[in-house]
Amino acid sequence: MKKNKILNKVYKQKLKSDQAYDILYNPLRKLPKSRFVSIKIQIREHWFLSSLIGIFTILPVHSSIISFFLKRMKDTNPDGIRGEDLIQMIRVKGIKVQIISKDAYIHIKTI
Repeated sequence: MKKNKILNKVYKQKLKSDQAYDILYNPLRKLPKSRFVSIKIQIREHWFLSSLIGIFTILPVHSSIISFFLKRMKDTNPDGIRGEDLIQMIRVKGIKVQIISKDAYIHIKTI
């Protein structure tokens, strides 16, 4: 909408002033969509398993494949992480997640 149309709606009291302010000065920013997800997993003390997983994840995986598996993820996780939240995070380009623990190192990057 153009500014004049919005201001006319405010003048005619069809639109509140705070709503008009939000429309004029707080436009929603479109986030770029990711196409692929790069995953790197290293399990400490299991070099063979880490190298086997590394061979399968050399190339990035399409985000639709990962979201397919996340949709089937149970909602009752002990950590409180829901599959829907992970799907929303994977759909945005440029997100990097590193999980470092005493047992494993996981690096997830959306491309």
